[in-house]
Amino acid sequence: MEAAKDAYQKSTSAVKSMAEKTTSTLGGLGSAITSKFGDMRENATFKSFEERVSATVGAVKGKVNGSRSNSTQDFDDALKQAESKAADEAGDASAQLGAGDDANKM
Repeated sequence: MEAAKDAYQKSTSAVKSMAEKTTSTLGGLGSAITSKFGDMRENATFKSFEERVSATVGAVKGKVNGSRSNSTQDFDDALKQAESKAADEAGDASAQLGAGDDANKM
């Protein structure tokens, strides 16, 4: 029983030690990555790239928003045209019916 207790204590101690080392290593790695990103953002090449990406995103958003407003306007125009055409056709149809009635009277 004593051997099992010693093995458990050694295992527990080893796991704690590994956890501390892993936490320390990951913390240091996170700090290093954060530092590198900070340095990279100060780089002129990155700033230029960031500006180009930002300008491109703005242009795409403008086109998407612009195309949405144009498509809505086009839809409204198309609806008015369809209504106008339907009214014209209805008027033509009633005129043709009226002309047919006149021809039957003669």
